[in-house]
Amino acid sequence: MRPRVFITGSFVVGLTMRVPRVPVPGETLIGDSFHMGPGGKGSNQAVGAARLGAVVNLLACVGDDRFADMATDLYTREGLAMRHIHRVAGSYTAMGFVSLLPSGENWITLDMGANLHTSPAHVEAASAQIAASNIVMTQFEVPPDAVARTLQLGRAHGALTILNPAPARPVSAGAL
Repeated sequence: MRPRVFITGSFVVGLTMRVPRVPVPGETLIGDSFHMGPGGKGSNQAVGAARLGAVVNLLACVGDDRFADMATDLYTREGLAMRHIHRVAGSYTAMGFVSLLPSGENWITLDMGANLHTSPAHVEAASAQIAASNIVMTQFEVPPDAVARTLQLGRAHGALTILNPAPARPVSAGAL
């Protein structure tokens, strides 16, 4: 029997470039090896679980822009259920700017875009999938109230709940 995983998470388009060093304020620095691709902690968790053989339901919000198609194309290829992928009218898909140094260190700047619209109401609408899941996962690239409700429902239905506390932020003891 394949494990059933439910994830409330993020989708982020990653714009990555290699740079020779950190620029100084006001400087334009030339980079190379630009790459644009799908990412986001929640999306990466979902794709990883699907590739390991799980049946995955992902709850995520994307914008009403062409970058949202990158998410739906990825999820179709990877066999993820898309019942809870929400296109948010008037919003944009999240973007991450990743700069990679030759040493392998990186720094990432995120604009969470439509992910900020992920709500407890979205989680409630997915309660049947949460109840049918063995594992429920989430992380902090979506609003804290959606994270808390995901974990509450997962625990209430006896699922193993997993919180990736990244990017770091304060969290209530109740959510833990």
